[in-house]
Amino acid sequence: MVNRLNGMLDTFKKKSKDYIFLVNEDVKISNNNERLDIKIRKSLEMIFDHYIEDSDRLSLMSYGKNTKKLFNLVSI
Repeated sequence: MVNRLNGMLDTFKKKSKDYIFLVNEDVKISNNNERLDIKIRKSLEMIFDHYIEDSDRLSLMSYGKNTKKLFNLVSI
C-alpha cells in the first residue's frame, strides 16, 4: 500500500501544475509595514525556488471590493 501511494505521489510531482496567486488589494503596504513586504518577497522566492517548475503555469488575481483576473494562466 505504501509503495502504491509513493508511486502516485511521484506521478503527481512530475505533472504540470496551475498556480493562481491571490492579492488582497485592501491591505496597504506603508513604510510601517515594510517587514510585510519583505515577508511576501521571501515567500514568493521560496515558492519559485522550490515548487514552481518550467512546465507549470501561473495566473494572478486580485480581490478587495471586486475580484479581478490580472492575467490568464501563462506558461513560465
